[in-house]
Amino acid sequence: MAARPGRRFTARETRAWEGLLRAHAQLTRALDSSLQDEQRLSITEFEVLIKACAAGPGGLRMTEVAEQVQLTPSGLTRLVDRLEGRGLLRRRREDDGDARAARVCFTEKGREVVASAAQAHRARIRSLFLAHLDDAELDTLGEIWDKVAPGGVVGQP
Repeated sequence: MAARPGRRFTARETRAWEGLLRAHAQLTRALDSSLQDEQRLSITEFEVLIKACAAGPGGLRMTEVAEQVQLTPSGLTRLVDRLEGRGLLRRRREDDGDARAARVCFTEKGREVVASAAQAHRARIRSLFLAHLDDAELDTLGEIWDKVAPGGVVGQP
């Protein structure tokens, strides 16, 4: 497909782009609402917990988490403060004493919250999104995402 930089979108391009935005917004709102109702967690807080649990006991550097969940460092700091206050995460400073090198580690309580929420979260993802697509469509969509945003998945709900 030839690039058309700066030109108006075609109807096909508009449908593809606006469909992505609409689907993302609707799915995110529905998933966020469910997590708020059941776990008192935002979807972003849940994602940070998943990343911390997937990293294992050593946790992840704050900068790595911020990149993976697309938050600014200050936004992540506030989010981790909330989760730490609830006993779901803890910060661990690196030995070199550099405050920027703090790691985010899950607590037992955080692991339990992820474990209890994950099954229902996966079921909602299946019912809201995956169930609407057949295997060929899922394969095609996976190939599309690999082209648009290579990098794969780090941790699963």
